[in-house]
Amino acid sequence: MNDPLILKSNLEEIVRAQHYLNSLKEEKKWSSDFFFRIEVSVLEAVKNAMVHGNKCNKDKVVILNMFDKEN
Repeated sequence: MNDPLILKSNLEEIVRAQHYLNSLKEEKKWSSDFFFRIEVSVLEAVKNAMVHGNKCNKDKVVILNMFDKEN
């Protein structure tokens, strides 16, 4: 499991979230189809948190973390 990613509520930070997800894709060996679904969902949630939750207040953060449940 990776460390959480702390993003300022600035839409330019979305790129960092994409890099975080790409590193997880490589680490977890996710298929392209699975990754696409995760990426779209997570990036939309991060953007909504920044824009609607934090009103793009750069003093506020969005924390992105992944929990892996093994079978």
